[in-house]
Amino acid sequence: MLTLLTLIALQNPAHPKVDQARVDAAIEKGCAWLLKQTNDLLREFPHGKRNQAEATSAFTELILLTLAHSGFYPDDHPDVQKLVDHVLKKEIQSTYTASLQAMALAKIDPIKHQWRIAQCAQFLVDNQCENGQWDYGEKVPLGHIEPPKEPPKPIETQGATFSRKPERRTKLVPPPFPVERKRKKGPPAGDNSNSQYAALGLRACLESGIVVPRDVLTRARDWWLKSQNKDGGWGYNEHGVHDEAGADNVRGGSNSSYGSMSVGAAGALCIYRYFLKENWFGDPPVLRGLDWIARNYDVKKNPRKEWAYLYYLYGMERVGMLYGTEKFGAHEWYPDGANHLLDTQKPEGHWAFGEWHGALGPLSETCFAILFLRRGTVPLVPKKISTGTVKE
Repeated sequence: MLTLLTLIALQNPAHPKVDQARVDAAIEKGCAWLLKQTNDLLREFPHGKRNQAEATSAFTELILLTLAHSGFYPDDHPDVQKLVDHVLKKEIQSTYTASLQAMALAKIDPIKHQWRIAQCAQFLVDNQCENGQWDYGEKVPLGHIEPPKEPPKPIETQGATFSRKPERRTKLVPPPFPVERKRKKGPPAGDNSNSQYAALGLRACLESGIVVPRDVLTRARDWWLKSQNKDGGWGYNEHGVHDEAGADNVRGGSNSSYGSMSVGAAGALCIYRYFLKENWFGDPPVLRGLDWIARNYDVKKNPRKEWAYLYYLYGMERVGMLYGTEKFGAHEWYPDGANHLLDTQKPEGHWAFGEWHGALGPLSETCFAILFLRRGTVPLVPKKISTGTVKE
């Protein structure tokens, strides 16, 4: 019987410049530290953001996603089930939690949890802003999507193995589950942080058989195209202001390009191009975004920003895996980032860079570090990520 670690190794073979034994040990220790923080896992945190019926946020979904990708916690592990039970009972109240919950449940069992993933999709569809962005969101009616009396019957399709030489094979996937827009319109505009996580959540929904209105994808794609700066990067763009007015603001919400928004935006644009069956791999805006990442490359800090370092590094992992490249320019992002993380893990097992800001802190930072180390993002095409440089 194959272990979780063996299956992960087949999907993402060990990198020759990184000690895989150290990676596995760091991930196991980090997950153990996360699970010791029991009170924080299930405790809600006020964040006071706009457009949310109850201003609360939780780390539960992010930690569940991390455990699911870790390789040490199978789907039926008691700690995983405890968190699954908790999130299934929660009201879906924010873009981040809807997106992360869809990602985690899709990883664990997209057939069994399809109804809940559909609720996440409904939340995201109804909370899309008029300009194609997302903000923190607010509660919407979800009672029309109920747990089925019997699990949905999966359908057979041609899938692929994630070995060094991908081979076609038949696999079971969830049946189609249409979700229609119920809310006439959302807020006028949002921000690019919520919006990049909405893209990740929608991808999880789409791959779980959820069928969303096509215009949700096209409007989101159009926003990322519209908001790309002349230098190829992206800024926070709160309230949908998409010009580049003002000097760089390393602490606030300037529209000037910086690391975490640029990696997240490039990854989101790859997702929308892919699911719209467009040329995402050779897309000029995507390539300009990757060029910005290469020119501003750094694995030890968030370029042009003073905080959110590991939030940025996890975004770098995502775009590297989504696009399918081991390099940004001449830089090998995985060994550079992984070796730095291995050297900076705290003796207790967590990561902390003293950058508490809102929900960012040791719990979130540790999750982002583990997801980077494990290369938890599945490429958009079923293959081992490439080793070539990004070329225009």
